Amino acid sequence: MSGLSIHFPYYNMSDLYSMQDQAKALLESCQLDQALALYEQLYRQGQESGSVNPDLLDDFAEVLSSTGNLDLAKKLYQESIERFPGQNSSKYFSLAQICTGQTAAELYLAGISYSTPSEKSQVASAYSALAELFMTDLW
Repeated sequence: MSGLSIHFPYYNMSDLYSMQDQAKALLESCQLDQALALYEQLYRQGQESGSVNPDLLDDFAEVLSSTGNLDLAKKLYQESIERFPGQNSSKYFSLAQICTGQTAAELYLAGISYSTPSEKSQVASAYSALAELFMTDLW
């Protein structure tokens, strides 16, 4: 991970979800270093307790992507897709943005297939990205 090490004693599930909410708030307020440190700890705790959830994986991957750690972000997005394929279509779109060619196109299409009617703007953006892919990488 990034080398930041914060030690938290073992927390129960409600504490972990509360900490996850705190990490999300840090992410949304662009306090990326603090969010990254907290997500690293939450991910470790989640692995130890078997409580890794799609929101944790997707948000942690978003922080990693925002801080330039694209390789680890890809791994977490892929883990989320493998473990929770139908939840959170935006992970497909986020992963597609850091992939290229046919892989990116397949991810956009998968994200579109999992999207809900309330995600119309994300679907429109995905179709636009697909069109750009076909005009550049896939033509």
